[in-house]
Amino acid sequence: MSPDRLPDPTEQSALMNVGEVVREWWVSPVDFQWLREFLASRSLTDPVRLLIALIAALLAVVPALGLLTHDAPDHIAGRALLVVAMVTAAAWSVRWLRGPWPTAFGSALFVIWADIAITVCCLLHGNALSGLAGTTTFVLIGAYVTFFHGPRPLCAQLAWSLLTVVALAIPVATGPDGDPATAIGKAFVTIAAVVVLPPILQISYTLIRSDAVDSLVDPLTGLLNRRGLQTQSIQLARGQRVAGDTVVLISIDLDRFKTINDTLGHSVGDEVLLRSARRIRSVVRSDAVLARLGGEEFVVLDVLPLTHADELAERIRVAISAKADRAPVTASVGFAIAKRDLFAGSAADAVDALEQLLDRADTAMYEAKRAGRDRVSRDIADIRDSSDDDALES
Repeated sequence: MSPDRLPDPTEQSALMNVGEVVREWWVSPVDFQWLREFLASRSLTDPVRLLIALIAALLAVVPALGLLTHDAPDHIAGRALLVVAMVTAAAWSVRWLRGPWPTAFGSALFVIWADIAITVCCLLHGNALSGLAGTTTFVLIGAYVTFFHGPRPLCAQLAWSLLTVVALAIPVATGPDGDPATAIGKAFVTIAAVVVLPPILQISYTLIRSDAVDSLVDPLTGLLNRRGLQTQSIQLARGQRVAGDTVVLISIDLDRFKTINDTLGHSVGDEVLLRSARRIRSVVRSDAVLARLGGEEFVVLDVLPLTHADELAERIRVAISAKADRAPVTASVGFAIAKRDLFAGSAADAVDALEQLLDRADTAMYEAKRAGRDRVSRDIADIRDSSDDDALES
């Protein structure tokens, strides 16, 4: 750059944007559970599980082929290690197919095992050049870490891959038939695929995931929006079943909220919305789904014994109506219930069931408003099971 040339503001802005993106990626939290729930909400759990099982099966093929080639280890210890790698890879494949989805810790163990197994198989290959070529297998594990783990585990995995590539490139370059040009060329291509590509993919994926999460959340209160409610409600309704449990949807509307905005200003109105969101959260279960559907309307969705629905709705009403230093407010509350079986079909069917339940809860909420506000009204579904009918009558 010429000393007389001033820095281009556009270039500086681009560099700052890149730096901000990298910083956001580096500090992004690892949310293994969120990804599991996202896959389940899109009915992708089984296809992804099958894909990972195939990756593990491919890792079993590599040592198997290594045992059959003329470059197989000529000592018992080396052959035994290849057999162990083959058997454990097959075991992981079956684990992904048959077992429950692993925890974040179990997933990390899978990555650690795979990295060690690939390194051992490549180092045991009698031909260093073939072993170097085999390090491209790290791409499979790098892709897995890219989507299921955060930046720090990915960087650790990439560092291990890089060390393995270098360890295999050295004998290719310095051996009896050493070929430095070939070693450098092979290592360069492998590093580009195994070490350079995964961070780029993960940074892009992190930005996309961040946007996806933001699209599900109300920016003011941090509660879910309508789309987020639809996504999370499917997971809640399809969770662990307990005898007698039903899906309960509670619709909450703040009374005369427009008057607060008109007389005290929108900043006070926002304060009331935030306060109400906190108070609702304080009286529901941690697993309950909370959403703000716009304006002054909130929704709580939970799976509870039928007899607890009235009590929960009343707790919410009382919490919102509690004394406040500024702009006290009351709420009209309505709720409806349904059998969990209505949510057992496809994702589209479950969303339809949710919308019908929401309509009925809204109808009950408006009945509470017509009856004088600051009260609870209910619209309970037709539950055919006789024990549930008895519970309704009680």
